Amino acid sequence: MQVNFNMTDEEAADLDYLTLYGQADAVQSQMFEGIEQVYPFTEEDLHNVNMTQVGTLVEPLTYDARALWISKMLRTPFRRMDSHVKHVLGSNMDEAEVEASKVKFEIFSAHDYTVSAMVLFLNATNSNFTSMPFATQVNIELHHSESCLTSDNRGEQCFSVEARYNGMLYEFPTCDLDAAGKRTQCSLPQFREYIDSIYVDTTTHFVDECATAFTASKNSLFLGGSQHREPSLYI
Repeated sequence: MQVNFNMTDEEAADLDYLTLYGQADAVQSQMFEGIEQVYPFTEEDLHNVNMTQVGTLVEPLTYDARALWISKMLRTPFRRMDSHVKHVLGSNMDEAEVEASKVKFEIFSAHDYTVSAMVLFLNATNSNFTSMPFATQVNIELHHSESCLTSDNRGEQCFSVEARYNGMLYEFPTCDLDAAGKRTQCSLPQFREYIDSIYVDTTTHFVDECATAFTASKNSLFLGGSQHREPSLYI
């Protein structure tokens, strides 16, 4: 890093972790864009560069905090997904559900911190988180079978869900095996069963949970001890 960013010996000696992480992030993104680096990084060097992400993207959050955060974020798109299914099946719907069912495509743009939390929350069977590549995407798609919808077995089982990480189809333990022996064939009920096992449900729309006093762990970047967060107006 000293050579790549033209730092003096004094600057390199005084380098703090967050500055190093920022430099590692710059190397990763610039190499993705094809920008040549001053220092000829080897594969081992790049692995070490990516390992700086663990301390910033993984360690600061506990499992419960991550589950609460991502559950809150996924609440709206999952409700819209359910509303779309009810609309297709002709189920009774209130006005809010009718409006939600009209949404066909939803995009969330976020920093690697949020995307990594999503990946760790989903915890797919074939997920092996080591670093978060630049421009990473997580896609969750709802599909349906026309033949099933026109059959006597018409129902939620006519819908399926695919979750992909940078194009790789995720596997979940509740899904059926595909031709390759991987659990990627996930009906909507099977996907919902898995999500229900990790999702944080709440009757207060996360207001009570998000207003709980936060105590930083020894691994947290927030090293100020207990910090209280007032409930957000946008929850």
